[in-house]
Amino acid sequence: MLSLLLDALGALVIIFDSEGRVIHLNNACQEVTGYSVKELEGKPIWDLLIFPEERENVKRVFDELVRTAAPNRYENYWRSKDGSLHLISWSSTVYRDLRGG
Repeated sequence: MLSLLLDALGALVIIFDSEGRVIHLNNACQEVTGYSVKELEGKPIWDLLIFPEERENVKRVFDELVRTAAPNRYENYWRSKDGSLHLISWSSTVYRDLRGG
């Protein structure tokens, strides 16, 4: 049910694990990036979409999010599979399971 809801959204949605590896991306995100779920699944987001010059900043923002669980906002460029650039303004939040993971 959640997957159907996420795919119906026009917003880009990516779900990561605590290490920044892609678990799921919705249809809108697949359309913009040109990558399928299978191509990104299990890979850190910064390995494929983030410019080398921005990777450390993105990792820092991600680590801070995981550490504090405080929602944040950030903006950076993503490079799609076809090489095109997209300025993405994104917000993040943490979902923890019952054990805090």
